[in-house]
Amino acid sequence: MKKLNHFFLCILILIYYSCEDGNIKSSDELVQYTDIIFNDSATDSIYSDISEDAVYQDTTADTKDVIITDNEEIFADDFLSDISEDLVISDSSYDIAADQGFVYDADSQDAIVSQDGEFKYASVRSDNGRPELFINNTKTPPLIFFGSNTFIGSAIICSLSQIVQVCEGTFTAVDSYNDANVHIELGLGVPATVWIDNIELIDLETNENLVLGGDFETGEWQNYWVLFTGSGGEAYINVENNELKLEVINTGTQGFSVHIYQKKNVQLIKGHRYRVAASLRADRVRDARLFVVQQGGNWRFYSNNSNSKVLNELSLASSSGIQIHSTQLPSFWPDEENLETEFGYADQTIETMISRDNKGKFILRFYINPAFWWKNKYPDEMMKYEDSGTGSLPSVASVVWREDGEKILRQFIRHIEEKYSEKIIGYHLSGQNTDEWFYNDSWEHMSGFEKPFSVAFRWFIREKYHDSLTELRDAYNNPLIVFEDIDIPSFEERKSGGKGIFYDPEKEQLKIDYLEFHNFIMADTIENFARIIKEETDNQKLVIYFYGYLFELGLQPYGSQFGGHQALSKILNSAYIDMIASPISYFDRELGGSAPFMSAVDSISLHNKIFINEDDTRTYISDDLGFGHIYTLEGTIWAHIRNFANILVRGMGTWWMDLGGTGWLNDESLWNNISNLRGIYLEEMTEPILYRPEIAVITDPESLYYISAGRDLTSPLLYYFRKEINRIGAPVGYYLFEDLIAGKIPDAKFYIMLDTFSINQQERSAIDKILKRNGKISLWFYAPGYIDKKGANAEKISSLIGIPVKEISNVNSYAKWYAGDMLVQGLSGEFDTKVSFNPKFGVETLPEYNNVITPLAQYIGTSDTFSVVVKRESNYTIAYSSALYLPSRFLRNLAEEAGVFIYLDTDDVVQTNGRWLSVTLTSGQEGKVYLRTIKLPGKYDIYDPLNRIYIAKNTDYFALNLNFGETKLFKLINTDDLNR
Repeated sequence: MKKLNHFFLCILILIYYSCEDGNIKSSDELVQYTDIIFNDSATDSIYSDISEDAVYQDTTADTKDVIITDNEEIFADDFLSDISEDLVISDSSYDIAADQGFVYDADSQDAIVSQDGEFKYASVRSDNGRPELFINNTKTPPLIFFGSNTFIGSAIICSLSQIVQVCEGTFTAVDSYNDANVHIELGLGVPATVWIDNIELIDLETNENLVLGGDFETGEWQNYWVLFTGSGGEAYINVENNELKLEVINTGTQGFSVHIYQKKNVQLIKGHRYRVAASLRADRVRDARLFVVQQGGNWRFYSNNSNSKVLNELSLASSSGIQIHSTQLPSFWPDEENLETEFGYADQTIETMISRDNKGKFILRFYINPAFWWKNKYPDEMMKYEDSGTGSLPSVASVVWREDGEKILRQFIRHIEEKYSEKIIGYHLSGQNTDEWFYNDSWEHMSGFEKPFSVAFRWFIREKYHDSLTELRDAYNNPLIVFEDIDIPSFEERKSGGKGIFYDPEKEQLKIDYLEFHNFIMADTIENFARIIKEETDNQKLVIYFYGYLFELGLQPYGSQFGGHQALSKILNSAYIDMIASPISYFDRELGGSAPFMSAVDSISLHNKIFINEDDTRTYISDDLGFGHIYTLEGTIWAHIRNFANILVRGMGTWWMDLGGTGWLNDESLWNNISNLRGIYLEEMTEPILYRPEIAVITDPESLYYISAGRDLTSPLLYYFRKEINRIGAPVGYYLFEDLIAGKIPDAKFYIMLDTFSINQQERSAIDKILKRNGKISLWFYAPGYIDKKGANAEKISSLIGIPVKEISNVNSYAKWYAGDMLVQGLSGEFDTKVSFNPKFGVETLPEYNNVITPLAQYIGTSDTFSVVVKRESNYTIAYSSALYLPSRFLRNLAEEAGVFIYLDTDDVVQTNGRWLSVTLTSGQEGKVYLRTIKLPGKYDIYDPLNRIYIAKNTDYFALNLNFGETKLFKLINTDDLNR
């Protein structure tokens, strides 16, 4: 009924605005934006569109049972790899077929169907409370290889030395192009002198060489060839002895920072095969990139690299039992001259991968970014920045882009499903900044100043306030405002708050609404395209997205609230999205780091979606020396084990990634280790243990809608603080605040409440019932409950946590530990609270509280104002910190008081679900070995599955010698279970 009411409301709005004067006069505009606003996947019914061809779909209708006859080949032969000779695996629900190695229904050989009774070729569904991947009726580990596509539509990588070699490759033109050109890139790598000769682009059908002056035998070469330098690149060219001599002084920050190209564009003819080649040598060992590319515009690559190391990695992955593969496809947005969408390069990519693993299954990653001609044709649909600059991508609110993208997406999915349906299990649609669906260029710019954003924002406001002037005026505290007055806030308005860092809801509701919209529209765009994929695959294939970087985007200049990822709950409630992915954090991921998650990953599982933790470790053979690059094979294996343990104990997924596509994983030793890890995952799958940590970290993305642009708050509290949390010495779960309130998260003993700044009365009542009982301890940060729709003041904080918090002034950002309580054991001296902005908060203890409130940290320069305090009641404890960053030792002390079992009392990392336990040594110095003693909550046999040995039996502790950065993984076998 809710949807029908929305439908008729939409029709009334259409009629009204087609007759009414106002900022939006076009009924066409209105029709466009009703699709954005009224697409609500929180229910089981949707509007596919409100237009002439609109169809109201109700998926709640009864359907007939589906009878499936399955003659398909069983996927992933030899799933089970033995861990030890005497290991026995049994399960009441699933059996392991030793000869085939797949998991099947023990009670029936019939097809396993989804919960709604419908067979799905690939799906995610709950199995005993844990989301699991099923492919063609087979429960399958979500372990994947991803290699960037450096084989189709890509550069040919040439390894240079002092010996002349011919770098060459062939390709087929899948269409006719008039703007092709030959490039040789020498950016990145090391400075060197490179000699180039005999550049050719031969049409193999006519034997014609399309390159001019490529032999450098006459002085006319300067009429044909250009040197480009940029992004820090510096180089010089000249011809000596009929060779082009290119001296690279500085390689710059990008591959294109130094490159040469032919001035004259050439024509490629559809169906013709071409050979591109060049003779190269250098005075130092380094790589060069040879390719044929569209000159300008989309810069579409035409050349292929049959010697790509990614293809060898794919074969290594397959032989290691990893038979789900992924890569990105070349762009298939149509050219303006030929509006027929071209999928030839996509076909070549898929067929090349299949040729390397014909038993494999594939997830296709692709983009919905428009071609250059489209951007020129629709300049008003492009993103606009705070400096009036135009972005390189369309506005996520652009209906023109969404409609054109939908048409192309539907054509693409139909094409792929017709040709490769049996091989494809999922689609991973990428977009925006680094294809991860946060606002493009958001590390440099603020976006959302274009007309489509403004128009869509107005309609968002109408939806939020039910087209009611009374509701709008009440929310905006303005008796005169009308909907036509609504517009997006300016850059300066977004940066300032009426309550210091907070927007004042009594005066600045527009800014709060804008931030909600800013995140909503990104999630709505994602969901809209996801719906199309599900429709075109008849709900048979997986849909995967990057999203939910709640912690990672805290480092962005304008804070995570302006990143577009705060609407995670909308994505989690979507019926169209099966997997949510993010890389391992780029902070604290180096050897000796904890490899933090970017998202509230444990809430993702609660919503029956599989989280994919992208392992793009810069291995010892990676050419990327940044982002935690590891310099040894041994260290790389340790990092892979550490990262794997993070997902093993939670039952999540990963893809091991060669992001550069240059051979980061091109080593059989790495895949041997991954194969062993896969065997462990398979064992856990047979009788999975649900992850139930005693520590719950709670984040509230929607509270940040009240925070003005900037990272002063989000950087220390959300981004950096993960380092301390991960070193408590006990497992931790990361959850959404709304899941806590809804009673969805596992019962914990210690709750770390991060950014819970906006809490309504109903939520306050729920908190009292959840946290104020059974000796639980909760730790609250900065301004919990400070703000809501009615206003902001410190009394709201005090009433929530029962501690007299006040706004304070004339204090600096430093405090010192206040000795005398067990919670400050091991702590002393001063520390930075990381609060250099207003409002500042503190606690001035009052006599009536002295029996229950204990000061723990005092602001420097004050006699009675405290930054950290604890309140101990008879059946619960609340700690409060106005500081945004606290050390792991303090967290560990609180956890111990809460009764959390602490496995390790040093600043090292522990992961466990009760069966598997990993220890990563993160305290100490590289190159040294340290002794650590691990405590256990009972008597166990300790088995090392990677080395296939028992290291201790019937014990509640064991000792380890660990190198700095080393990870050890163990199986805990409860001796009580063995004796029963």
